[in-house]
Amino acid sequence: MSDVSGGAGWWQASDGKWYRPEQHPSYRPPPVPPTPPHTPHNGGAAQAVVSAPVIPAVATKASAPLAPVTPPRQWDGFSGFVGQDRSPASVIGLSVVTLGIYYFVWYYQINAEIRTHDPEIQVTPGLCVLAALVPIASVVSAFSTASRIRQMQLDEGQTETISPVVAMLLFMFTGIGFPLYVASELQAHWRGHRRASRGLAPAA
Repeated sequence: MSDVSGGAGWWQASDGKWYRPEQHPSYRPPPVPPTPPHTPHNGGAAQAVVSAPVIPAVATKASAPLAPVTPPRQWDGFSGFVGQDRSPASVIGLSVVTLGIYYFVWYYQINAEIRTHDPEIQVTPGLCVLAALVPIASVVSAFSTASRIRQMQLDEGQTETISPVVAMLLFMFTGIGFPLYVASELQAHWRGHRRASRGLAPAA
């Protein structure tokens, strides 16, 4: 602002004062000229500078760790132990002579032999005998023992196996039929191992 004009572009307001051109209400600044691209020189030869495209960072969602896969149960062969060859008739005969005492001895031994023969089958023979002394638990124990025999047979690829349901029904309604059925299945199984150890074909 001045009392006299400062040159071209200055303007006088209603107060009688002179103002710079950029102070006028309708003043528009001149456009800024574009900046020329910088061209680097190497030995007098111009080289174009190509900027690499900027790839935006993409946030990746962390995947949840996969749960470990449990391999299917595979039986890698029996321990080499083979149970005692007992005829069904001898089991019944000795049980009668000993007033039933031998039955519990036999019941303990067959469960122990199954556990020793197939270590993957978990069983406590002593608890099996205790369960056999209790009315309701004895039925469950009979079914479980037959199930362990069936598992042993299946582990070794046997197609014809004992039926735990049939064994349980024999135990409940016949009594004597249970040891006959179980002893015959075990005798056939142990004899099959002994024949295989001698290189003989399984019995028909």
